[in-house]
Amino acid sequence: MARKNYGPISKAIKKLCVQLCLSNGSEADFKDGLRKLVHTDDSFHAIGTSLQKWTLELCKDDTERVWKLADEVDPRIRKAWQKYRGDFLRS
Repeated sequence: MARKNYGPISKAIKKLCVQLCLSNGSEADFKDGLRKLVHTDDSFHAIGTSLQKWTLELCKDDTERVWKLADEVDPRIRKAWQKYRGDFLRS
């Protein structure tokens, strides 16, 4: 099977999800890491898409908790994901 190449945002989100969901990392560390991504790249769509992908894969039982933390950082992340999902489902 071919290895997928993910971008820097996806890799950073994956690392945050691994720390939070699999390594019992702190919520504060997760939010700080997410804040750094929001301030360095205002592509909320990319952050939301990556967050959804890695949350479903790594945080299966805690997806809403992860999204609530993201909302505390910046609600535009979830809004961008919902807009993308809505646009995708309409086409």
